[in-house]
Amino acid sequence: MNSAEFHRERVIIGDAEYHITIGGQGDPVLLLHGFPQTSLCWEQVAAQLVAEHCIVMPDLRGYGESRAPAGVITARGTASARWPTSSSS
Repeated sequence: MNSAEFHRERVIIGDAEYHITIGGQGDPVLLLHGFPQTSLCWEQVAAQLVAEHCIVMPDLRGYGESRAPAGVITARGTASARWPTSSSS
């Protein structure tokens, strides 16, 4: 993906802050990632579409550079709560 064709924006909606990568012109194409990925998973697809479309790739709430409001449970938070990475003695 040519970074010159894309720019990053931060959008605040309520208490959440979203990191969004946008590029191109034309009909919009919204690319949403799955669990546990970020918008970077669309890099190769976006590079193919950007010549003819406006590509919008957000990091969903709590993923990548986006932030969930304090106290909101995200899939990442739920996984780490259920399967801690270290054990206490």
